[in-house]
Amino acid sequence: MERSSKHGRINHLAPEGHKWCDRCSQFLPVHEFYPSSPYCKPCNKSYQKERRALDPDRYLRNKKTQRLKRFTMTSEDFDTLLASQGGVCAICRQDLQHDTNQRLSVDHDHSCCSGKGESCGRCIRGILCSNCNSGLGHFRDSPEVVQSALAYLLNWASMENA
Repeated sequence: MERSSKHGRINHLAPEGHKWCDRCSQFLPVHEFYPSSPYCKPCNKSYQKERRALDPDRYLRNKKTQRLKRFTMTSEDFDTLLASQGGVCAICRQDLQHDTNQRLSVDHDHSCCSGKGESCGRCIRGILCSNCNSGLGHFRDSPEVVQSALAYLLNWASMENA
């Protein structure tokens, strides 16, 4: 059975390959819709923007919750882990609890899980600032490459001080 929109239009009345947008009240090609959304992509974008403006804290909480699901973590798990690190990045020790502009990253062992953007949750190493997380990614999580980079920097520093 076809789903009716809240405006009483029925999608089976749509021309082939089209769907009714409940927001702009038009039949549009199905590729203009996200799966299971009653709104076309432009309407969906404006709807989401309006919702974020009405309750920005809810948006941030939901975004954090969605991100943590990838790591099989709850918000409480995240907060506990961050607290166990003293509220700082596990690498550079930057204060992460009071820097609201800093995007925090859950670091995990990429070799443990399937690599499809999901983690089993058992391979979580810590919470990092975005710079340190990017750095580990660029070093391909390789201790040997990180040690080589350290040797390079120490060698440069000793030549500069000579």
